[in-house]
Amino acid sequence: VDDSGCPIPVEEVARVELLVNFAFDKAEVRPEYYSEIEGVARFMRQYPDVVVELEGHTDNRGTDEYNLGLSQRRANAVMGELVNRFDVAASRVSARGFGESQPVTSNASDAGRAENRRVITVIIKTLQRYQPR
Repeated sequence: VDDSGCPIPVEEVARVELLVNFAFDKAEVRPEYYSEIEGVARFMRQYPDVVVELEGHTDNRGTDEYNLGLSQRRANAVMGELVNRFDVAASRVSARGFGESQPVTSNASDAGRAENRRVITVIIKTLQRYQPR
């Protein structure tokens, strides 16, 4: 408590990350990622003021224009799962494709290209709670 006897707020950070990878030239969410997407939905239910932007990405195969569209379709696919499968309000989710412009690793190998075919988001919520003494 402070000098006036009031409780001092303690800040905590709640965080959830999402990583969904995709097969080459595909925008379908594989069932193995449903639990990760459901985790984001649970987080969003717990914190109803949280909104999320999903970022879609591709590897460097294909034209810039094609990859931009593919990355948008991937982000839209994950958004569709959040909204339709896990009942998150569409107004709380946006999707943006970045094409091949933001690789997380080199596109020089099959493994690197596979890592770059992804949709990601990081949600951080700062909480204040008052701890009684």
